[in-house]
Amino acid sequence: MTYEGFISIDLAHNIVLFNKAAEGNFGYGADEALGSPLDTLIPDQCRGIVGQQAI
Repeated sequence: MTYEGFISIDLAHNIVLFNKAAEGNFGYGADEALGSPLDTLIPDQCRGIVGQQAI
């Protein structure tokens, strides 16, 4: 078991992997997070910063 939250996104920035530790870190179940935009997890004040760093 890992204690580190792992999230993976596709090219459209939709969540495609969300492990059990990420559920605890972010307060969303995998069933809620999978397929959602990454922005769902990023606070409003940080969204521009993260978007600039995305590959």
